Amino acid sequence: MSKVINKYKLSLYLAILGGGNIGEVYSASIEVDNPITIGSTPSVPAETTYNYWSTTEDNTYVFYRDIYNHNKTHWKANSTVTINPGYTLKLIATGYTRYNYALRCWNTFTNNGNVIIDNFSNLNLSKPYTSKNNSTIDIINGQLGLMLSATLNNTGTIKLTDSSRIHIYSSILTNIGTIDISNITDLSEWYNIGTFKLEEGSTFILPKSKLGDRKKIGYYRNFSFNPITLNGTTDKPVIFKYYTHESYIDNNSIKIQPISGAETYTSLTDIINKTGFTFTGNNNNYTISNLTLSDI
Repeated sequence: MSKVINKYKLSLYLAILGGGNIGEVYSASIEVDNPITIGSTPSVPAETTYNYWSTTEDNTYVFYRDIYNHNKTHWKANSTVTINPGYTLKLIATGYTRYNYALRCWNTFTNNGNVIIDNFSNLNLSKPYTSKNNSTIDIINGQLGLMLSATLNNTGTIKLTDSSRIHIYSSILTNIGTIDISNITDLSEWYNIGTFKLEEGSTFILPKSKLGDRKKIGYYRNFSFNPITLNGTTDKPVIFKYYTHESYIDNNSIKIQPISGAETYTSLTDIINKTGFTFTGNNNNYTISNLTLSDI
C-alpha cells in the first residue's frame, strides 16, 4: 500500500508488476509498501496524467519525475525492488539541472535485467540492506547514491558516462564485476565518506579522455572521496583497463580505429595522477592493460 505524506491526494489504481497495486498518489513522494517487481505479469496500465509508470514495446518501464508538476515526484519503495531478466527500469527527471531522486529504495534492490539512470535522475539506496546488481546499470547522465549504511554488491556491469557520478554516504559499494567509467568527463563531484572496494578479479575501466585538474576527484573540498580499497590477490588481481581504440560502423561493417588523444595508464601512481583516485589495501595485487580489439 501507499502512504499519505501530503495533504494533496489523488485516488489512482496502478497494477505493480508482481507486487499488488498502489491506491493513491501524492505530490511529495509516493511511498510503496508492496514489493515492486519489473517483470512479465501483470502489465503496467497505460500512462495517465498522474501515472508515474510508462511502458514501451521493449519491456522498458519508466519512473518519471517532473519539476514542473508537483504530482509527478519520486517513488519511495519501503519494500523490495526487483528487475527481472529481459526487463528494463528507466529513471528520468525532467526540468532539472542537478541530480534528483527518481527512486529511493529503503529495502533490498536487486537488478537481474537492466537499469538506466538518465536525465539528472538519481537511484538512491538507503537503510542497512544489501542490494545486488547482477546485470547492467547504465548511468547516462545521473547519479547512483548509497546512504544510511546501504550496501551494493556489483557482480555485473555499472557503466557511467558524461558527468554521471557516484555518491557514497557511510555505505559500501563492492565491485566484484565491472565498473566502466571510460566515457566519464567529470569526476570532481564524486563523493565517498564510506567504502568503495574493488575485489579480486574485478575490473575497473578508466577514462578514455584526459581530465583537467578541475575534473578530477577531490577538486572540490566538499566532495571528498575516500581511498578505493584494493582487495586483489596474487592469483586474482584487481584489473584496471583502458581504451586506446574504439569501434565504428563503415558501410554497414564494424571497424576499429585509434582514439584521438586517448589517455593511457602505466602504474597505480599514474592512475592517481590522472584521475585523482587514491588507493589503499593490497596495492601490489593489480594489473593494468589496454583493452584489446576483441574486448571492443
